[in-house]
Amino acid sequence: MKKELSNPGLTGFVLETIRRENLVVPGDSVLVAVSGGADSTALLHILAGLAPVLGVNLAVAHLNHQLRGRESDEDQAFVEQLAKSLGLPCYPGRENVRAFSEEHRLNLEEAARRLRYRFLFDTADRHGATTIATAHHADDNAELFLMNLFRGSGSAGLKTMGPRGHGGRVIRPFVDTTRQDILAYLHENHHSFRHDRSNDDRTFLRNRIRHDLLPLIENSYHQGIGRTLNRTARIFGDDEAFLDNITESIFQEAVREQTDQSLTLAVSVLASRHRAILRRVIRKAMGHVKKDLRRISFVHTEQAVDLLLMDGTLRSLDFPGRLRAVRRDDALVFRREDGPLRKTPILERKPPESLDIPIPLPGPEGFRIEIPLGPTRWCRFQFSVVPAETLGDLKHSGPLQAFLDLDQLIFPLVLRNTRTTDRFQPLGMGGRKKPPARIAMNHIGIPVSIPGFVLVSGDRIVWVCGYRIDERFKRVESTENVLKIELFLD
Repeated sequence: MKKELSNPGLTGFVLETIRRENLVVPGDSVLVAVSGGADSTALLHILAGLAPVLGVNLAVAHLNHQLRGRESDEDQAFVEQLAKSLGLPCYPGRENVRAFSEEHRLNLEEAARRLRYRFLFDTADRHGATTIATAHHADDNAELFLMNLFRGSGSAGLKTMGPRGHGGRVIRPFVDTTRQDILAYLHENHHSFRHDRSNDDRTFLRNRIRHDLLPLIENSYHQGIGRTLNRTARIFGDDEAFLDNITESIFQEAVREQTDQSLTLAVSVLASRHRAILRRVIRKAMGHVKKDLRRISFVHTEQAVDLLLMDGTLRSLDFPGRLRAVRRDDALVFRREDGPLRKTPILERKPPESLDIPIPLPGPEGFRIEIPLGPTRWCRFQFSVVPAETLGDLKHSGPLQAFLDLDQLIFPLVLRNTRTTDRFQPLGMGGRKKPPARIAMNHIGIPVSIPGFVLVSGDRIVWVCGYRIDERFKRVESTENVLKIELFLD
């Protein structure tokens, strides 16, 4: 491919990328993010050589993450000296990444990324840079593609990084360049660079993919795997952009009310849409209210879609980040609460006239359903799956908890009111019995009674809520996983 370039070598290849993608225009002021490693060092040398051709001005930014003590300080000194040798201004910064990660409960990689981009944007604003150049390359994209694939990401996560990012303000001139090309360029031109030993630490998934998995695929399965994954990611990116346009149009049509902390969707606009579009609209709404989608998994999205497709009876779901979804009539409301969700009532408390809620198989984080019992009282059901071996003696678990053999259940279960025709086999009994229409809680120290709710698998009752499970669904010696259900009364 490079032999076809009129200007051979990596410098010519990068120039072609910049021009093809229109990454800069004459007069731009480009802030180059330089860590001192091989990739960013090569980028700075190449851009310094191309600056007169492109008609742009360059400056250098370096953030000292303070993660490797003296080595981090030596990285900073190296970058400052490199910028000086090229006659370029250098703007260094320092951040305690480890303290930031602990304060905000982030892993080190995510904490470093957030602080790095905050520093780069602040520095660009302060010194009038129009564009920020980073050294992300094709192999970075291949690694990110596989990491996101392993996490179960959809096309939004698999599209990885294009030539532009962050609203076009960040450019990536190396987007089509491989790590092998970069190292060859540095060697041929006798350019020194810093080596971050943390990049060799195999405890990080990215490093295992970089040093073990990709070379294995390259050598034993498919030569050029990096370029293949990049091509696939570009296809996903194009598809994602197309679907984003469709989603945005439907989203705007469905929005009824919108504030900084809440958003209301019209169910009638969405109910007939394809589930793939519903997932995207739901995630867009959640992201608007929560401000990000961290800890919002595929399971959470599916639960919210299911809530949208249920009947209009008042019901709600709680999600990470104090995010709550409330369904009532034609409205699906997403709201971020100021306080803990379990202490915050939903929009209105009216006992449902009838109850008929499908219960899907819980994901890794479980899920919760709220049912109002009156203007000031309600009950909540928490569903989760746990390994049977982690449970001790269940004899004293009490009537507000149920432990059911997961293999005996047919999903979705149904949570509904009791019926006059209902019969079940209470735990420890041989005969069948009619569930009570109301269940008094006085015997466990709660001076209230609740309506008769039952959890049904297929056509068989598995739990009379707050009373007793069915004998046929109890945990036995061969049980591997248990559906744990907790009933909370307020």
